[in-house]
Amino acid sequence: MSLARLHAQKIVVRRNGPYLVYGMVPLVHRTQVVSEYGEPLTWRTDFAYPTREVYALCRCGRSSKMPFCDGAHTKVAFDGTETADTRATAERQRT
Repeated sequence: MSLARLHAQKIVVRRNGPYLVYGMVPLVHRTQVVSEYGEPLTWRTDFAYPTREVYALCRCGRSSKMPFCDGAHTKVAFDGTETADTRATAERQRT
C-alpha cells in the first residue's frame, strides 16, 4: 500500500455501526465558552486524544469507552439509518 494511501484522511460510516476514521485525524475534546448571558464566545480545548492511524467513533451513544466504539451497537440493535434533512433552511422552518 502506498504511503499516500495509508495516510489519506477519510471517515467511513458503517451501516448501523461506528464512524471509522482513517489517516491520523486529530481528535480533541472542546467545551463552548459562553458569556454570563449564555451567548457563545469561543471554544476551549480541554484535551487531545492520542492520534492514531485508524479509530472507530461511537454513533449509538451506548459505548462505555466514549467517544470510541466498544461494539455496544450490536447489543442494542442500533439503527443508524437516520439522516439529516437536506432541504434548504427556509423549507425546514416551522412557525
